[in-house]
Amino acid sequence: MPNSLVHFAVQGVFTRSVLRDADIKWLFLGCIIPDIPWITQRMSRVMLPQIDPYTLRLYVIIQASFVFCLILSAVFASFSEKPKTVFMILLLNSFVHLLLDALEIKTAAGIHLIAPFSWELIRFGLIWPEHVAVTILTIVGLSYTMFFVLKGIRSPIRLSTFSIRNISLSLILLVAYFILPILLLDGPAKSDNHYVSTLREKEKRVGREVHFDRALYAPNQSGGKLFTFAGEELDLTGQLPLKCGVISIRGIFIDQKTIQVLDLHENCGWFRDMASYIALFLFSVLCVKSIFRRFCPT
Repeated sequence: MPNSLVHFAVQGVFTRSVLRDADIKWLFLGCIIPDIPWITQRMSRVMLPQIDPYTLRLYVIIQASFVFCLILSAVFASFSEKPKTVFMILLLNSFVHLLLDALEIKTAAGIHLIAPFSWELIRFGLIWPEHVAVTILTIVGLSYTMFFVLKGIRSPIRLSTFSIRNISLSLILLVAYFILPILLLDGPAKSDNHYVSTLREKEKRVGREVHFDRALYAPNQSGGKLFTFAGEELDLTGQLPLKCGVISIRGIFIDQKTIQVLDLHENCGWFRDMASYIALFLFSVLCVKSIFRRFCPT
């Protein structure tokens, strides 16, 4: 997925060309909604280290699908002063976010637009995350977001009056958002999304193709080691980098612990994450100042 500053730049301009009066705070939230499951995945791995990483991965894949983005959008919209308008802003930006994600080359990942009817990954794979266009859009996104952080605080966030109806509706939607993925785990597992089934079924690995996106890598005397999202260390053979870093590969298991690398791309390990952290920080500042403006108008 592109970093969040890219999403802010592209989706901000696009949404405001379609919905000219779209509140930038709701717009930026819509840019983030598809990433919320991936953010919570990182937190869960730290806070609950005993959790099964493969089941967690499948659970997050489901929550990141378009239909679950709609559910979470409805939860947030139910607290807004204009729920229908806000829901459209969140829905539109969740959809565009997923389309932008599909533009990047990530052979082990993709998006789900029609799940749970199909768990086949959709990906267009046009550019790598390190492409110069991504860098330019990141700079644009930073400038665009900073502009609203400085100016947008003059507009307080507009929330609805709390009612039993709104609270009940949001609770029902939240329960669906967190419980329904448990019932759908078989879908992405059978489709081998993110090669979860290949990695989980260690005794059946040999001879199977596997892809990794942005995995940590360290060279050693026999070739190199790759660290999977599940924390497993796998040996690599083939033409490999001579320094530690982040890589994307396509390969074949030649035994249960070793992958013959067929294709390899060296990623920039820090740029995307740092840009996303900056975007989330600026969005948080925008929201806090907006809430403060609502309750302390003077």
